[in-house]
This record gives sequence, structure tokens and C-alpha cells, in this order.
Amino acid sequence: MVDRSAYSLGVGYSGERLRYASRLEYRDDNGPGLSAIQWLTTNRADYRFSDNYRAAARFNFGRTENDITGANDGRLVEASVGIAYRPVGNNRLNWLTKYTYVYDLQSVGQENADTDRRLQVLSWEGIYKLTPQFDLGVKLAEREGEVRIDRDAGGWFGSRATFAAGSVRW
Repeated sequence: MVDRSAYSLGVGYSGERLRYASRLEYRDDNGPGLSAIQWLTTNRADYRFSDNYRAAARFNFGRTENDITGANDGRLVEASVGIAYRPVGNNRLNWLTKYTYVYDLQSVGQENADTDRRLQVLSWEGIYKLTPQFDLGVKLAEREGEVRIDRDAGGWFGSRATFAAGSVRW
């Protein structure tokens, strides 16, 4: 049986142009063969520049340390920022651009936890309305990253992917 003590604090704001939410959590887990401290935070902000342009940002962080072994039991960093163009007066062209960074050291208890990864993704998506019934869309993305075979140790190996897709809707 695991005995968990958890404490959480959250704040938020919602105004005419800005929305913000943040949460911080502390966990202390104890049990047979287990003693771990975990810190987690989630943060999100949305800003409306105008009726047509919006931006969003997100930052999530989690860190778990095993007090028995002193090892990193898990760590996650995920950050992203994006901007969208969605015109109110003329809805013919809509697009979204987003950048994301991820560092993931999975918890030892998870399946396939023997690899670490860190990556960056840049993506762009656009939709153009030719007629009220006919849309053309395109999505482009590039992922540049690294993978480490030995959990929390060893060298990093490059990993890259490029994605492109088009769509026609009628």
C-alpha cells in the first residue's frame, strides 16, 4: 500500500484579451520499497491580439526523485507556443503555426521506460476556402530530436522526421 501526501495550488485569470491558468503540485509517496518526491506544474496562457489573431503558450513540468536510490525516477518538460490567424470578417483563409519542445525521461515503472527523448517540432497548418463547399488544406511539420538508449545515461542519437499532407474537402 502506498501512502501519498499531495498538496496543490492553482491560480487563474480570465480577462478580455488574456486568459491564464497555473497549477503547482507536490507529492510525497511512501510504501514498501518506495519513497519518492514529485513536483508537477502545468501552465497555460492565451492572448487575443485582435479578433483575427490569437497566441497560446503552454509549459508543463514534472520531476520525480526516488529517495531510496537517489535516482531520477522521471522527468517531463513540455513547452509550446503558437499563433493562429482566424479572420472574423473573411473566413476564407485560416492558419496555425506552433513550436513545441519536449524532454521525456519516463518513470522506471512505465512500460518501455528504457529510452529518453528530447525533441523540437515546428508545424504549420492552413485551410483555404475556395467556395462555401470546397476547402483546400495543407499541413507541414518538421521534428528534430534525439533519443538515448540507456535510461538517464549514455549518448544521444539523432532522430528527424518531416511531414507534409494535403486535403481537399467538398
